[in-house]
Amino acid sequence: MTATLEPSLVPELLVADLDQSMEFWCNLCRFDVAYSRAEERFAYITLGAAHLMLEQTGVGRNWITGPLEQPLGEFPDHGAGL
Repeated sequence: MTATLEPSLVPELLVADLDQSMEFWCNLCRFDVAYSRAEERFAYITLGAAHLMLEQTGVGRNWITGPLEQPLGEFPDHGAGL
């Protein structure tokens, strides 16, 4: 278990499959579960000062401000050279 430090920012990530995301973040990246709400498919995970909230889309209290279109998490190419 790693020491938990106060974060400057805690991003909340909507995920398609919480179990698969937890496998990645906790087993591969070595984050620890600070707390979770299994019935809402939500977990708050930490690794030192890095904190994340993971929330499965379609369950619980998702805060979605627009349509979710595939592929998720990618920026469209608007020719900005990014």
